Amino acid sequence: MNFHLVKILVFLCGLINAEAALCQVFKNQDTALKSVFGNVADVQRKTIFLTDDQAAQIQKVAKTKIGSKIVTYYSGLKPDSTTAYVFFETNIVRTKRETFMVVLNPDATVASVEMLAFYEPRDYLPRENWFKLFTNKFLNENFWPKREIHAVSGATLTVRAVTLGVRKIMALYQVAIIEEN
Repeated sequence: MNFHLVKILVFLCGLINAEAALCQVFKNQDTALKSVFGNVADVQRKTIFLTDDQAAQIQKVAKTKIGSKIVTYYSGLKPDSTTAYVFFETNIVRTKRETFMVVLNPDATVASVEMLAFYEPRDYLPRENWFKLFTNKFLNENFWPKREIHAVSGATLTVRAVTLGVRKIMALYQVAIIEEN
């Protein structure tokens, strides 16, 4: 094979791999749900249709806009209790999407936050340990970047998008789901 042709093929493979490294799905929805609920026999998919008043109240509490008044979430049920509530949030960080999962405990605290898909460059994604900052937190006035949630150099927009998404889900839970159960 011609040496120049080999160089061109190596270069093209590098471009293809670089592009693939930018767009990553870390975990699909089914795998994510199984990682939360494990062997819980009854996992229910629920849909809420928010009223105008609920939507306004959620936006006021979360201090961010909601994208839709139709919300889907999952709950794991045991005979005597609910184990957790799982929400999936997708939004645009800069120009590309991210999807993350928020798991709430029945007491309205965050059990976990996990990035499932991130289509921006990996440099803009906080490390896994950063997502643990949300664990056991309640929604309050300090639940913001540079307060209870650490800022991450180079990932400022991602930090803000994830934090606002978690705030929105926590407010939704408080306003629309706790009342229902």
